[in-house]
Amino acid sequence: MKNICIIIIVAFFSIVSGYGQNFRGLSVEDGLPDLVVNAFYKDSQGFLWAGTSSSVERFDGIRFKHYDIPAKTAKEKEVNVLIGMPGNEVWFGNNAGVWKISQDSVLQVAAEEIKSKVYTLLYSDSTKCLYVGTEAGLFIYKDGKVHRELLEPNVFSPSNSVRGLALENDCLWIATQQGLYAMSLRTRKVIPINKPAGNISQAFLNICYVKDRLYLGTAEQGIIVFDIKQGKFKSYLNVGHISSLSTDGNDLLYVGTNGNGIYFVSLKSEKVTKHIQHDTTSGSGIRSNSVYSLLVDHEGIVWVGVFQMGIDYSLFQQEYFMSYQPQCDLNFKYLAVRSLEIGSDDKLIGTRDGLYYVNDRRGIFKMFKSPQLRANMILSICKYRGKYYIGTFGGGLYVFDSSSASLSDFEDASLHPVFMNGQIFSMTTDTDGKLWMATSDGLFCYEGKGKLRQYTSRNSQLPEGNVYPQIRN
Repeated sequence: MKNICIIIIVAFFSIVSGYGQNFRGLSVEDGLPDLVVNAFYKDSQGFLWAGTSSSVERFDGIRFKHYDIPAKTAKEKEVNVLIGMPGNEVWFGNNAGVWKISQDSVLQVAAEEIKSKVYTLLYSDSTKCLYVGTEAGLFIYKDGKVHRELLEPNVFSPSNSVRGLALENDCLWIATQQGLYAMSLRTRKVIPINKPAGNISQAFLNICYVKDRLYLGTAEQGIIVFDIKQGKFKSYLNVGHISSLSTDGNDLLYVGTNGNGIYFVSLKSEKVTKHIQHDTTSGSGIRSNSVYSLLVDHEGIVWVGVFQMGIDYSLFQQEYFMSYQPQCDLNFKYLAVRSLEIGSDDKLIGTRDGLYYVNDRRGIFKMFKSPQLRANMILSICKYRGKYYIGTFGGGLYVFDSSSASLSDFEDASLHPVFMNGQIFSMTTDTDGKLWMATSDGLFCYEGKGKLRQYTSRNSQLPEGNVYPQIRN
C-alpha cells in the first residue's frame, strides 16, 4: 500500500439538524456549561473566548475548555467583557473586578483597587494603558498601578457608571448612564459633552466610533448618533434595547438587541442591510431574539449569545458564494448536494435525489435517478482513467462516460455484492494509479479489470463496520 495513508472512521451514522437554515447552536450537549453568554473575544490563534454568568470558556471549534473564576459568590463571577492584551493574554471584567488568564490560571488584577462591577475594557497601544469602565467610575491601569477617575464628584452618580469606551486619536470617549464624556489621553482632562436636546436619551449602554461619529446604544431609544465635528446628537435607529454595538471599521455597524434580534447597518447608505432574528413559523435564524452578546469575527462568522440558550453561530452572509445555475431549465438552487466532481468541462453533482451532469460547452444537461439508478442518493464521485465512478447509498457503484453522457454498472460489479446494492461512501486515487473505495463492507483497492482487493477486519487491522471518508497522503 505504497504512498497512501488512509484515515478510517468506523462509527454510527446520524444526522443532526441545525437551528435554522444558516445557524447552528452550542449548548450543554456540546460542553458549554453555562447558557448565559455575555461576552465574546476571538484571539489571534483562532480560539473563541466566551464569558458566561459563571465562567470563561475557550472554544477551539470542536470542544470547550473551562476556566473557573475564583470569586467569592456566584453573582461576582458573572463575566461582562473580554479583551485581548499584549502577550496574547486574555483579560476580562466581571462583577468583582478585572481578571486575567495566564498559563491556564485565572488571576485577579488590582484586586484592592478595582472591586466594582466592570462593564467595559479598552487597551490603548499608544499609552500602554488599560481603561476600565465600572459602576464606580473609570480606572486606568498601567504597569501594576491604578488611577481612578470620577466623572462626577458623587461616586454614586449615574455619570460614574461607565458603560462604553471608544478611542479617537488622543481622545477617549466615555459613554455613561448619564451622559457622554471626552478625556484627553495625554492630560487625562475630562470634559462633559452637552446634553442631547429634546427627548433624546443620555442613558447610554455602549459606544462605537466610526469616522467622526459616535454611535451610542440605549435601552429604550435604540441607537443615538453623535457627530463629533458638529457637536450634535440625533436619533439614528430605534430598534429597542441595544445590548451590543460593534463595527467592521469601515461601513457596517453590527447591532445586537434584547428583543429584536440582530441588525447589520450600512453607515454609508444609513440603511439596514440585514435583519437576523428568530422565525417562529419556520424555526430558522437564531434561537431567540434576546441577544446578550454579538461578535462578527475576521473570518466573517457571526457569534451570538442568546437568552439562556448558549451560543448560535453562522457564516456571515456576504456574497462570497452564489448558487450555481447552469444554462438550462434545471433548478440547482435548493439541491441537497452530497458529492461533487468538476473536470475541465464536466460537472457532476451528486444529490439526495439523483445525479446531475452538466457540460455547458457542449450544451448537455442530464439527470439520472430511479429507475435509471438503483438508489438516488449519490455519496461519492471520483474520476478514474478518464471515466467518473459514482458511489450510491444502497445502489452500489456506477460508471459515467462523459464522451457519450451515459451511465452503466461498474464493470467488475460481479466481484462483490457491495457494488450492486451496498454503500460507496468515499473514493480516491493514489499515485500508483489505483482507485480506493470506502464502503459498507470494508475498503477496496481497484487496479483495473478483474484486479480488486478487499480489506476488512478479517484480513487487516480495520475494525468491523462501515468505512467512511479517506484522506490520501
